[in-house]
Amino acid sequence: MTNLWDTHMHTSFSGDSKTPPEEQLRSAIEKGLTGVCITDHMDLDFPPVPENPELTGDFFLFDPKKYFPAIRALAEKYRDRLTVLTGIELGLQTQAAEKNRAVIAEGGYDFVIGSIHVVDGCDPYYASWWERFPDAKQAVRHYFEVTLENIRDFPAFDALGHLDYVVRYAKDPLYRYRWEDFEDVLEAILSLLIKKGIALELNTGAFRAGLHHPNPDEGILKLYRSLGGELVTIGADAHNPLHVGLAFDRVPGILRECGFTHYAVYKKRKPEFLPLP
Repeated sequence: MTNLWDTHMHTSFSGDSKTPPEEQLRSAIEKGLTGVCITDHMDLDFPPVPENPELTGDFFLFDPKKYFPAIRALAEKYRDRLTVLTGIELGLQTQAAEKNRAVIAEGGYDFVIGSIHVVDGCDPYYASWWERFPDAKQAVRHYFEVTLENIRDFPAFDALGHLDYVVRYAKDPLYRYRWEDFEDVLEAILSLLIKKGIALELNTGAFRAGLHHPNPDEGILKLYRSLGGELVTIGADAHNPLHVGLAFDRVPGILRECGFTHYAVYKKRKPEFLPLP
């Protein structure tokens, strides 16, 4: 995995991970990564989840006053073996836009991922969200429409995380996702990302979820490239050491097939292009 960075990674600062940051870094070193960016969850206004009472409103929050010193101390400790950057994954919701601006304004992050985990007050991870729609196809379209709305309302992040995240959790076993069914809204999303200078993330966490394509689908990556998109970041969305750099052996081939020769790593909120190995 020489010259590959994993820039989407969670630790025990995220409510859904129990892994100390140092364990994630050791895994990255063992797997031969050049660098990582820790991007723990900050999902403001995360709603109550009837299916999981453990998810209170502060479940996906962390204290930056503890986060920054911890990550930076580890970055210094491992600086001769691995480059470690400090990032954040912001949960995008239109009503939380100003709060998210305030989080970013505090400064200090190398990389800000914007992701849609909540739509209409519910996470598509849970069956209760899918039950609101006549069928899965309409649910997926609505997710993309809300994604577009969020980018319009809050374009202050660096990369859009796992664009078609929603299909990881489709509850209808007979549903077969085809990105082409949503090409109109996807093209609008990708065009807006390009206009705003926001990167598109290639997220290999989809393979962990049992899908046969990354998030987003290769067809969406090709569409992005055909529209003139060049900014692509790479992340495995790992919440434990096993999944750090997941399926990264496949990433260079996927990106090349989609028309890319480089990928981007953000440092102090600025992209640096690195050649694919």
